Amino acid sequence: MQKTLLTIALTSPLSFLLIGCGNDSQEMVNGQEGDTENTTVLTTMDHPLEAEFRLVENNFVVLNISEPYTEYWDEHVGGPMTTEEKTVRIEWTDDLLIQNLEGDTVELENVEENDIVYLDYDIAQIVEQKEEIIDVDMIFIE
Repeated sequence: MQKTLLTIALTSPLSFLLIGCGNDSQEMVNGQEGDTENTTVLTTMDHPLEAEFRLVENNFVVLNISEPYTEYWDEHVGGPMTTEEKTVRIEWTDDLLIQNLEGDTVELENVEENDIVYLDYDIAQIVEQKEEIIDVDMIFIE
């Protein structure tokens, strides 16, 4: 009888803790599922490239790619590199689409400077071939 009471006394608080953790854990899983859904489009890209939106100038969308450029340079090229901001331009055409990660169309006037955007483009081409104008038909905004 004493063993039974002791077992109940010891396991009851543990049960409450586990039940509480179970609820929190489920909320965490639900949150992670949402994040996974939002990044699905990124996992389907051959060469996901993160950039910062800068501006539209002379019918070109200008993106800052300094961070991925520097990372690629350090890993694959090495040596001295200028410290100026690295940008690429994408021609603004009727075929260029801007979407959020959920797949909804976003109007260009709703994109602000420094917004994080993603495109499917190989940074190696930009760095090694010194490309300044790139050809993409879709930009995804975070």
